[in-house]
Amino acid sequence: MLFNLFKKKEPGANFADRTFASLAAKKRACIALARQDDSAVFIAWFQETAQTFRAAFAAHGLAAERVMEVNVVHSAKLAGHSIFFLEHHPLRSKEEALVATWPAQTFMVYNSLEDGLLKQFGADSIARLMKQMGMQED
Repeated sequence: MLFNLFKKKEPGANFADRTFASLAAKKRACIALARQDDSAVFIAWFQETAQTFRAAFAAHGLAAERVMEVNVVHSAKLAGHSIFFLEHHPLRSKEEALVATWPAQTFMVYNSLEDGLLKQFGADSIARLMKQMGMQED
């Protein structure tokens, strides 16, 4: 283990992040994306997130089934779809294990500064600073 310290990291999935100041802005972005891309599916790690986004999709006339919980997702269900995550899992290894067998190797993750994981790293302070600077939620 110690001898692998400086070894090159093995290639794996690449997670790109898009972060919004608020949950409302994140919902608007996901809804806009769902309207633009009929093949887009949204994966949530946690049930509460899935329920929140299913309700938002339904309220805007979009199919709530496009929001899936990670425990019901498998690669056959995702064939021909663009995959977007609605949050990060606290353990990167879980994310990488999930997508290891999926054909796509780059995944977009939509975050907001109101997400629980980001709050653990001081997102509240960043959100206040952004407001003071006059930045938009989006």
